[in-house]
Amino acid sequence: YKGSSTAEANLPFNDRLLKNQWHYNNDGQVQEGIAEADINLFDAWKTQTGTSNVIVCVVDGGIDIAHADLKDNLWVNTAELNGKAGVDDDGNGYIDDVHGFNFIYDINNITAHHHGTHVAGTVAAVNNNGIGVCGVAGGSGKGDGARLMSTQVFDDNNGSGGFAEAIVYGADNGAVISQNSWGYLQPNIIEQSVLDAIDYFVEEAGQYEGSPMKGGIVIFAAGNDGVDLPMYPGYYDKTFCVGALGANNTIAYYSNYGSWVDISAPGGDQSRGE
Repeated sequence: YKGSSTAEANLPFNDRLLKNQWHYNNDGQVQEGIAEADINLFDAWKTQTGTSNVIVCVVDGGIDIAHADLKDNLWVNTAELNGKAGVDDDGNGYIDDVHGFNFIYDINNITAHHHGTHVAGTVAAVNNNGIGVCGVAGGSGKGDGARLMSTQVFDDNNGSGGFAEAIVYGADNGAVISQNSWGYLQPNIIEQSVLDAIDYFVEEAGQYEGSPMKGGIVIFAAGNDGVDLPMYPGYYDKTFCVGALGANNTIAYYSNYGSWVDISAPGGDQSRGE
C-alpha cells in the first residue's frame, strides 16, 4: 500500500479493515494501482447494502459458522434449528441442516475452510459492526444483509465431492444465487450431473412465495490458468462467469479469459503485491 487511503475518514461503515478493501473503492492506495479500478461499491451502497431475503448458496469449502463477522448473516433453517436432533424436521431429505450441509461426507457438520470462509466474507460479512471486513451485500448493521448458506464440497483434508447435489440443494432450500469459486484444472472436463444441476438452479431457484426473484443465477469463477480454453463449469453458457482484474484495471496474470467470460472484477494480482 502507498499509505492510508485518502477516503478513510469518509468510509461509509466502521468495519476495521474496510480501508484495505481497495476492490470496493480504489483511490489509488495500492502500489501500481489506479484510482477507480474497483466495483464502485460505495456508490452502490447508497442504493442497497443487502437484503435478508436474498439467500446465497456458497458451494465451496465450509463457512466458519462461528466467525464473528459472519454468524449474524448465516442462513438459518428454523425448522431444523427448533426441531429434534437427528430428525429431518423439515422433510427435505437432510438431517439437522441448520446452516447448510456437508456434501463431501453427507453429514450436517460443516467444517470451517479458509477459502469458503473468505468467499462468504466477500459476499456478506456483516457491515458496520466495528470488526473485520465488509461484505458486498453485508447490510447496514441492522440485520439486513444477504443470508449465507454453506454447502460444503471441499475441506482442509483434501476431501471433495457432492458438487451437483450441493447446487440442487441451494435451489430447493431458498437460495437464488449459487456462488461457485471453483472449476476443473484441465479443459473440456464435463460432468453432465453438474451441468444438469446448473440448469436446475437457473430454472427452479426462487420458485416460492415471497422470493425476491423467479429463477436463479449460478456464478462461476473463470479459473486461474491464464488461458482461453473450455474451462468448465465456468465455460458453460448457463453460468455467469467471472474473470479477475488487478488494481490497475488490467487482467490479472493468472485469470482465464475469452468471449465465454461474462465479466471481470477486481481479484488482485500477487505479481504486483496486491
